[in-house]
Amino acid sequence: MQKLIRRIYSILLLLILLMGWILFSQYQDSKKMIEGELHTITEVSMKTTAYEIREWINQQMKVIEDAAYFISFDEWNGEVIYDYFKNELNSNDNFNSLYFGTPNNEMINGSDWIPPEDFDLRTRIWYQNAIISDDVVVTDVFMNASG
Repeated sequence: MQKLIRRIYSILLLLILLMGWILFSQYQDSKKMIEGELHTITEVSMKTTAYEIREWINQQMKVIEDAAYFISFDEWNGEVIYDYFKNELNSNDNFNSLYFGTPNNEMINGSDWIPPEDFDLRTRIWYQNAIISDDVVVTDVFMNASG
């Protein structure tokens, strides 16, 4: 009788160990599957966000390219350019300022900011990069002189 009870306990112990191994294997498989899905979802989300950011930047660059094209017509005077910038600022919440600098250190600024007398826009990194490029220049983030 004791042999039978031991045999039953042994069989139960083996069944418990087998069930534990099966549950552990199931857990590992589920974990791998969930991690794979999370990786895929994260990758798709990152690519989508990167695309949206690139498109947003391209839209903002289009505003600047359009302004450059507008300025390229020689017959415009400072007042016409100022009015153009002012109109763009009123119709686009993504810009706080639109301005144009000349080699003579003159600035036309649609945000009405007036630079201090000792301000030399030709020393600004955006100006220096712009005069050597035929394209829109994107700089690192910096504190704007107008605040």
